[in-house]
Amino acid sequence: MQKKTIDKKRLLEIYTSGKTPLEMAVVLNISKSTLWHMVKKFNIPTNRSRLLKPDIGKTFGRLTVVGKVKDEKYNNTWEFKCKCGTIKRLSLSTVMNGDTKSCGCLKAEAIKKAHWTGYEEISGRYWSATKENAENRRNIVFNLDIKYAWDIFLKQDRKCAISGLPLSFNKNNKDTYMTSLDRINPNLGYIFNNVQWVVLEINYMKRSMADVEFISLCKIIYDNFRNITVKNNINA
Repeated sequence: MQKKTIDKKRLLEIYTSGKTPLEMAVVLNISKSTLWHMVKKFNIPTNRSRLLKPDIGKTFGRLTVVGKVKDEKYNNTWEFKCKCGTIKRLSLSTVMNGDTKSCGCLKAEAIKKAHWTGYEEISGRYWSATKENAENRRNIVFNLDIKYAWDIFLKQDRKCAISGLPLSFNKNNKDTYMTSLDRINPNLGYIFNNVQWVVLEINYMKRSMADVEFISLCKIIYDNFRNITVKNNINA
């Protein structure tokens, strides 16, 4: 079957679509080297930013176009907002060619992932400390893997099993509470079907109590506090 002829109009249509060179070559069913040969053949500028002003809000990889930078030495410098929230000035051509896909966070994440010893949001350091605290300091059986613990966290919808408050493994997150792995039955160890994630402070207060005991105690404290408050208001 004879290949469809690629004329300058068709090439320009694909060339200014914002696709990467590889994506353009695939659409045109040619190699990247043939693509650049045709670009030169039709005297099309290799710097695509000379041909196109991308729409504000158009996204390339993780980068969204904010606007063109004025009074710059080079006329193809644009401002982009990365998915991570960073605003950065970049060459439009490198972004459109796919050479630059983020503000740099993509590479940083890859490096971090390469050295990551944890699972999802649970760091290796956090998990090791939790296990060491149970086994070495408290002499409690710890027979869990990190993936199982993460699955429990998701099943709880990232919320404390007792209070319903939002949880996080990031102590600097002011919108959530620091999480802690708790034993449902304090007479058993950290084993399957006997753990839950709770607010760290609640775990401190709960200590060796079962859930029912702890909640019952909290109710007694609440009722007593309410009675004292009512009595003081009456006598005021």
